[in-house]
Amino acid sequence: MTFRRLLFVLTVLLIFDNSYGQLKVTGGISNPTFSNYLFGAGVKITNLTFNCSGANQYGTFNAQFTQLGIDSGILISTGTIQEAIGPDNQCCASVTVGTTATDACINAALGSPQSQYDPCIIEFDIVPQCDTFNVTYVFGSEEYNTGIGGYNDVFGFFVSGPNPLGGSYACQDFALIPGTNTPVTINNVNFKTNTAYYRDNHTTASNLYNDFQPNGLTVPLTATIPVVACQSYHMKVAVVDIGNPLYDSWVFLKFKSLSCAADQVLSVNLPDTTVCNGSGVILSATGGSNYTWSPGTGLSSTTGATVTATPTVTTTYTVSADMVGACIATDSVVVNVAQRPKVNFVPDTMSGCPELCVQFYDSTSVIGGIKDWTWNFGDGSTSTIQNPIHCYNTPGKYGVTLGVTSNAGCAATKSVPNMITVYQVPNAAFTYSPTSMSIADPVVNFTDESTDVYGISAWFWTFGDTGKSLQQNPTHTYSTPGTFCATLAVTNKHGCIDTTTHCIDVEPQYYFWMPDAFSPNGDGLNDLFGPKGEGITTFEMWIFDRWGQQIYHCTDMNKPWDGKVQNGSGAKCQEDTYVWLVELTDAFGNDRRYIGSVTIVR
Repeated sequence: MTFRRLLFVLTVLLIFDNSYGQLKVTGGISNPTFSNYLFGAGVKITNLTFNCSGANQYGTFNAQFTQLGIDSGILISTGTIQEAIGPDNQCCASVTVGTTATDACINAALGSPQSQYDPCIIEFDIVPQCDTFNVTYVFGSEEYNTGIGGYNDVFGFFVSGPNPLGGSYACQDFALIPGTNTPVTINNVNFKTNTAYYRDNHTTASNLYNDFQPNGLTVPLTATIPVVACQSYHMKVAVVDIGNPLYDSWVFLKFKSLSCAADQVLSVNLPDTTVCNGSGVILSATGGSNYTWSPGTGLSSTTGATVTATPTVTTTYTVSADMVGACIATDSVVVNVAQRPKVNFVPDTMSGCPELCVQFYDSTSVIGGIKDWTWNFGDGSTSTIQNPIHCYNTPGKYGVTLGVTSNAGCAATKSVPNMITVYQVPNAAFTYSPTSMSIADPVVNFTDESTDVYGISAWFWTFGDTGKSLQQNPTHTYSTPGTFCATLAVTNKHGCIDTTTHCIDVEPQYYFWMPDAFSPNGDGLNDLFGPKGEGITTFEMWIFDRWGQQIYHCTDMNKPWDGKVQNGSGAKCQEDTYVWLVELTDAFGNDRRYIGSVTIVR
């Protein structure tokens, strides 16, 4: 088979499947199922009974993909509900269930007693909470069209009870042709009479033909039944073969269509709601009078249209009230209680010196998880992360607050006053004496003048050279001139430290001296001529004889003149007086020049 032929076959099958056979029925249903399918809002049903010969005379139907005009509901029949399934390929589908009846309400609808066969009569007591209730239906029969005028199969909605216009209904039939008091029967609705409400189904031209067996069906009609709210009525829904048990009839009743058209509604202003533990919610009821609430636990009052509910656990509150017609209605609302978070947190440290950085850990417990966190650290700073780190820079005591909101929207906070202590830092200070000095007397006395609110517990000195001390008031001697920065670090009992530094100038010592004679005779005594001094950074010396001839020159104080001519000959100078010239730079950066004479004694 080619793909095109296969596609054609599948298309034909799909068209066939959707064109007829869509009516589905289920017989043998229970009373609760029947009730759930037929009865809607605003009616209270009791004493439901069935006067039908077989379980398959009534059941549920689904006509969603048909042209019936009613998607689903209850189906009752003088034969079986299975017979109603199309196509309409029999002229006179009929099942005789073998019973007869004499129902006064049926005879009243017909206007005279007539033979009744294969009845299916459903009876119940009904209390409506409104002044009008309705039921939507379609009537179909195999009596169409041959039985018209001869066999007037009938059905009806027969009501007995108080008439809102006065008096009482007694088997009052409300299955009427719209706008009339004429019952819907074979003779009253057909292809000749009241044709606007009739659909002929005995030929394939009908759009109902393939889905339904009845030769004719009405359009969907609605029975409107005026009543006195909250009063009790007896009602029959009946379908009966009249004249003979042949040619069955069916009634399709719309799903939950037997209901109040204008229901008196008692309602609470809120749907089921959630509150946080300890919070309340206002509940208001409308639609009635003389309101009573229960249970009383967590309620501001058990009476009145408006109450405040503050339950500690999830609670269903029910309100009852008097309605028009002396009936009582109820409504309920569930108030779910979500627990607030149990807020808790801990810091990794609670005290220290600035800058004190604290890691905070949230340990809140809550059902359902946490949506957000709000921290207040007591110093004007905040955070929205779960486990923040915060640094304190100013001494003092700080209270910490954590606010937590659960995923259910419940919020709670915890505050710990004075949780964090940031200690004062010492104020390091010292003096020294003398304030000016030279290397000639480089001894310095240091005096601690530090202050602290807790008291200083330790001192540590460095003097700018290699020296150190742990004494409070040390003395230090500098070994070389220069500028030395002495630092004092003080510690209080909480371990907080402060430092201070002063720089001290140790001036170098300067002096210069030259002898006026020497005896270079090799006896080891006074054999050399040169300067003595201190605080000299550069040096240069010249020796001249009396005629101005240079006989010696050096640039090193440690190379004195040995009394010989410095010209390569190394000749000894004779006894005489010689002139010397010295140029130097002292330790203070001053350039100096000295001239004098020296005598050689041999």
